[in-house]
Amino acid sequence: MTPATPHPPGNPNVGRSLSIGIKLGAGFAALTRVTALLGVFALSRMGAMNDTAGIIRANPLASAAQSGLLAVALMDARRAELRMVFARSEPATRPFSTSYGLDISLPTLRCRHTRAS
Repeated sequence: MTPATPHPPGNPNVGRSLSIGIKLGAGFAALTRVTALLGVFALSRMGAMNDTAGIIRANPLASAAQSGLLAVALMDARRAELRMVFARSEPATRPFSTSYGLDISLPTLRCRHTRAS
């Protein structure tokens, strides 16, 4: 007795009845559809990229302007800090305290400075 050869599940004669021309045509049709879908997706992404490039073209120096404002604010803070260091009286420290939201008096700062030294 010879052992039975195992058969794959499903109908084994599914693709055998079609001619080679029909099989090739179906394969090329599937490949054409996948390529067309990829092309549509690529065109939509290129459109989104073009819109973003238009925004950048319309305002090319936005980041440069923001960094310039940041540099000016930093210099203002450094000047105010310098005025605070060299201040001899309480009223001279008020512009620094009010503009930067600090609630520190000059005697408190001098006391902290002497403890740290």
